[in-house]
Amino acid sequence: MAPFICRLFNASLRSGRVPQSFKSAYITPLLKKVGLDNIDTKNYRPISNLSVISKLLERVILRRLLEHFKVNGLLSSVQSACWKCHSTETAIVRVLSGILMALDCGDVAPLALLDLSAAFDTVDHHILLCRLCESYSISGVALTWISLYLADRQQSVCHTRTQSAQECVKFGMRQGSVLGPLLFVLYTVDLVPLIAEHSLHSHLYVDDTQVYGLSPPWDASMLQANMSQCIHDVARWTCCNRLQLNAQKTEFIWCAPAHRRHYIPYGDVQVGHDSVHLVHSARDLGVYVDGAMTMRTHINHVLSSCYSALRQIRFIVPSLASHTLNTLVTALVHSRLDYCNVLFAGLPACDIQRLQSVLNTAVCLVAGSSRREHATSLLFVKMSRCPFILSALYMLKLNH
Repeated sequence: MAPFICRLFNASLRSGRVPQSFKSAYITPLLKKVGLDNIDTKNYRPISNLSVISKLLERVILRRLLEHFKVNGLLSSVQSACWKCHSTETAIVRVLSGILMALDCGDVAPLALLDLSAAFDTVDHHILLCRLCESYSISGVALTWISLYLADRQQSVCHTRTQSAQECVKFGMRQGSVLGPLLFVLYTVDLVPLIAEHSLHSHLYVDDTQVYGLSPPWDASMLQANMSQCIHDVARWTCCNRLQLNAQKTEFIWCAPAHRRHYIPYGDVQVGHDSVHLVHSARDLGVYVDGAMTMRTHINHVLSSCYSALRQIRFIVPSLASHTLNTLVTALVHSRLDYCNVLFAGLPACDIQRLQSVLNTAVCLVAGSSRREHATSLLFVKMSRCPFILSALYMLKLNH
């Protein structure tokens, strides 16, 4: 089928046209988080299911757009999404490393995690096309292709084996598409200079915007007022671009060591008529950040989820083959320990040992040994039987 698909894609790229069948999708609503009310429609994420060939065509366009941005130096250095070597891990590491260096110099740092309400669903196509033309020099057949890609889209909702009628979609980007995240990044790129005008730092990952500032402790009140004004201006910008800042889900946290926390103003940040409440810890791109930057809140959540997974796996061990057991432990335990593990470097030995204990428990479970047997011997004696154990050596080196 490759020659026929190639001919179809080349015809689409030359003419700037998108087949109408590629614009139809059915949506399967998925809960955003486990435990949310399944009756409230706001708790669902509308994931669009598209044809495989249409997503392949989107990937071809994505590569050409990224090459255009790279050659002309149009990629933002504070946007970690859609291109290689820029992930959620690089985003959170950049923000936290900047805050930690400020704390080492004796400063304090407020961190605001901005939340947009239904961000992907409210993108204005006309504004997006104007921004692509004026800010990114996309014109001609390429701009025509994107405009036709956005126009005349239809979708239906599939839930409990019932599918609704097709409806025309005039706004928004599809969640689940290949081009959707990149186009949203290009749509919100003007947020970066807006935040910089307030002498604040920012880092974005698609619709997750992190804003933080640095100042001496005695200027904390002035910095908080500046952050409040910045968030207010961001809210005005989003309103002008058909987006909406959700003040109720926006979180604000002060990062400072214990001996400097008496300088921090413990008041809410005003954003127009709304208030952003001050919190002691916040979840940022899957990492729990606490005000003292000890990472203990994140470690507690990691340990809780890992031990819960191990307890459930232990009940079905007799029914699992060795490779299946190894896959389960790698997916449900090791993946949680491995995510953003660079943030564990430099932590006290007592915190590293808590992480090591989870790894030791997982090693004993995979190796089929008793709980009394020392895990260190298993790391070297039974590695041929348990490929998962090879990855456990990282924690031992980090611990020592």
